Amino acid sequence: MNSSAKCHGVIALALAFAILGLACTAQAQVRIVAFGDSNTYGMNMTRAQSYPAQLEAMLKAKGLNVRVDNQGIPGDTTAGGLARVDSAVPAGTRVAIVLFGINDARMGVPVATFASNLGQILAKLKARNVRIVLCFRPHPRLAGPFRGATTRIGEKFGAIPCNFREGVPKSGYAGDGHENAQGNTYVAQNLMRIVEPMVR
Repeated sequence: MNSSAKCHGVIALALAFAILGLACTAQAQVRIVAFGDSNTYGMNMTRAQSYPAQLEAMLKAKGLNVRVDNQGIPGDTTAGGLARVDSAVPAGTRVAIVLFGINDARMGVPVATFASNLGQILAKLKARNVRIVLCFRPHPRLAGPFRGATTRIGEKFGAIPCNFREGVPKSGYAGDGHENAQGNTYVAQNLMRIVEPMVR
């Protein structure tokens, strides 16, 4: 084989490895789904200010190839979540951050129904080997039985608990009680400590 042919062979091999490397990089992206209601969606703010978008930016700043999908729907309940969990959290998702409850309580859904729906959501995720972060957002309507049910179901399915409002100052809330953009930064920081080790 002459030197020109050898050179072409080396170039072709290098290109093949480069293409393979790019393909592996593309396949290596980790999908995270934020799944819940208006507190997940991010009310009264731009999409970039919502906690899922801020969490994605924080993870990418650490050099992680991730995508955080915002699957929050204002007003959604565990019944709505159960109906859409398969499409909202698609195959291949590594982590699901789940937050439901306030609308169930507001609409007078019995705790037993809430618990059943939430349990079925988590069971579907666990069956697909999705790692679960189960958030609880302290609120007077969610005290007592609702909180107890959330804790019990989370433990049953091996979910990692997260206090959604931990450390959020009074200035982190809008007039309607939802977290504002600043509050969503605190939420993203809280979740960053939990999620980062799960996607490394």
